[in-house]
Order: sequence, then C-alpha cells, then structure tokens
Amino acid sequence: PSAVPGKTLVNELDGKVETFTFHHLSEAPSVFQSDADVADKFLQWGFTGDSGLMQRHTFRFDQYYQKYMSEQFIKDFLNSDEVQGVFHVPQKKKDPGPLGNVTRVRAREVPCGMTSLSVFDRLGEAGIVREGGSIMKCFDNYVDELQVADELCKALVDEESPNYTLFDDDDREEFLFRVFRHLCIGGGMCQFEDYIEPYLQTTKKVYKDMLAVRKNDETGKLEIVSQIFDLRAAKGGSAELFPSKSPYSFCYIILNPVKRHVTVWYMAWRTMFG
Repeated sequence: PSAVPGKTLVNELDGKVETFTFHHLSEAPSVFQSDADVADKFLQWGFTGDSGLMQRHTFRFDQYYQKYMSEQFIKDFLNSDEVQGVFHVPQKKKDPGPLGNVTRVRAREVPCGMTSLSVFDRLGEAGIVREGGSIMKCFDNYVDELQVADELCKALVDEESPNYTLFDDDDREEFLFRVFRHLCIGGGMCQFEDYIEPYLQTTKKVYKDMLAVRKNDETGKLEIVSQIFDLRAAKGGSAELFPSKSPYSFCYIILNPVKRHVTVWYMAWRTMFG
C-alpha cells in the first residue's frame, strides 16, 4: 500500500513496517520529577546534578508493533530526528551529541517477571543487612573503578565475594534486580546509604514507574505488558553509545505497545576521577 504523508503503513503481505516514526513527549510524567524523595536520592547517588549523566526521554510512535519487529524498531528509534534532537550522549573531549546514523545495534530483551522485593530478603539472611536495616561495611576496595565500601555493593559487583552467589544469573537478568543494582552503584560521585530502605523504596517506585501493566481478562490478574531491551552498543554512528567501557553504564529502551509509548533510560557511568 502507498504510505500516507507523515505516516508509514504496515505492508499487508509480510507485516513489515517501512519505518517507525516517533514524537517526543516532553511533558510525559516521570517519578524522577514528580516524587521529591526520588529526585533527592538520584541527586545524592550521582545520577543527576552537575556530575550526573542520566537521561530519560519518552516518545509516542505511530505504527503497529509486534515483538518480531524489535531490531528494526530500535534502529528506527535511534535514527529518528525526534530522538536525536533530545537524546545526546557524552563524548570524549567534546560536547554531548546525537549518535548519528546507526546501522547496527546490540541489544537483548530483559525479563521483568519479578513482582516483589522478596528476593532481597537474602541480604538480611546473609548478614549483609543487619536487623535494624543498616548495611554492613567492609574495607574499601575498587572493582572496575567503582569504590566498594560495604558488603551490599560487594555482593552486587565483586565476583570474588562469597556473597556474589546469593543471586544467580537469572536473578541478575531481571529488570527489578537491575534497577536495584543500578541504584546501589549510583554514579561516579555517589554518596552511599547506610541503610537498605532508601534503595528498596526507590527501586519499587522506579520499577512501577517504568513498566506498564494491565488486567488479564481471563485470569483477572495484573500482567506486565512492557517490553524492555538492554542496549549495549550502537554501531555506525558519529558517537559511541557510552564514552567508556564501564560495566556500570546502561541504556534501556522500554516499550509500551498498548499506549505506543517508548522510553529511553540512559546512564553513562564515569569515575569521580575523570
């Protein structure tokens, strides 16, 4: 079928969309702005403020989407003029700028099956979190330039720690776990917490804010409808996705196919020393 100006239609024969188109929703609600406690914590943990390199942008898209279209969707998203107009990545010795023409991406879908914080009860059982909620300290150490000053951070990032195996690979892949881990690591200028509760409460708020749910008509239960991608690389552009190879940087593309909204949540991790 011929495309309507400003729109791109699904090909009726093979279901392929010629190009996805996007519109920036500058007024889209975000817990980072609407919740003062979350905003304060993200500033304290080094995500925002003068040294923070976190971004979140939400867009509407026009076309019908199905899961098998994900690779094309991500490429179209990153190449969209609307997206490149606001999503600027930090660059070495340059001002932040758009990615440029992206020809290849490396991304994988992130499971979001966890629906409670009970997985983190293991931290108390292992003695990492004391009965009153305080976090056990440890001798300072560095793992990939991150200063590790407590047993919680050690269990999350240090594979040599005996507590690293508290969480298996399946746990660590889950989006809920990833959010919690990102918050505990923070940015390069992070001021860490002495108690676990701020990490747990903020994880809960961010997780709920990022994901879309709806009630299943047959079971009556709520189910997550969002599809999440962990974007690790974008090739062929004029800038790298991340300015360094830090394992603490992240970029998630969070797609709500019901509302036809998509959010990019990005953080370039940079050590406090440069």
